[in-house]
Amino acid sequence: MKAGVWLAISLALSMVTPTDRADTYLGARWDADAVVVTMRDHRQLVVAKDAEQVGLEQAAVSSDQSAVGWLATYPNCCTSYPVPLKLMVFSGGQLRVFAPNELPVWYWAFRNGSREVCYQQETVHGGFGVRYELREVTTGKLLAHFEPQQGIPKPAWVQELEASRH
Repeated sequence: MKAGVWLAISLALSMVTPTDRADTYLGARWDADAVVVTMRDHRQLVVAKDAEQVGLEQAAVSSDQSAVGWLATYPNCCTSYPVPLKLMVFSGGQLRVFAPNELPVWYWAFRNGSREVCYQQETVHGGFGVRYELREVTTGKLLAHFEPQQGIPKPAWVQELEASRH
């Protein structure tokens, strides 16, 4: 190939943004007993629901649009409504599940684009066992956790999560 052709190809590739090279997402919704993820190009992918899952809540797209997440809801013996027990994140064609214990996940957010998620867990009828976690999306690694105690200030990432909720 001639040098001019290589230069043209090189310039064209350099103009492609990272989100153009990878799958990008617009959202997720519950439909006919499955999760439907909508891609930026408007393709729709059906993601198999988790066993016993009955719905989803709080679907959100990361700021870089390279991941979409939602809370998976499940029947609960002691309430008249389903409870969000797992955080699901779909990115790069893979579904990652965050469910470190039996506590419901009441709210969550992406951090640093799609690299991290943080969430708040608490018992069903509130006030007991409040726990916040910050995790790396690709590995699931626990980066930080916080359990509120009187006199101990909340870390910045917990404050950001709470502010994003309102």
